[in-house]
Amino acid sequence: INAEYGTVVLRILKDNTVRLTAQEKEPVHPRYSPVDSLGDAPLQDQSCTLNKAAQSATVTFSPNKLILTYNPLRVDVYAGEELVASINARGLFHVETQLLKPEVKEEQHGEEEGEE
Repeated sequence: INAEYGTVVLRILKDNTVRLTAQEKEPVHPRYSPVDSLGDAPLQDQSCTLNKAAQSATVTFSPNKLILTYNPLRVDVYAGEELVASINARGLFHVETQLLKPEVKEEQHGEEEGEE
């Protein structure tokens, strides 16, 4: 999903795990990604189906489903018919962009010192 602040990627994995990552469009520094702690790259589920609509998308990965609402971003994950996880249910998700520190100009000391 491309948004004004960057990209959000949802991955459905073979073990019915859902992974969500967000990345800024032009980060000052690369964000930390815990790939070392995950071991081998997890296998993605290729058997899921995607149904897109104007305001949302539904991904079905049997017997579970995920409903993605675009604006504001919200992800609801269902195990069967039971809601088991909701990301940004209250609509407060905010990506704080990294900023460069302003350069501090050194004051010129000593130019007028000693002059009388």
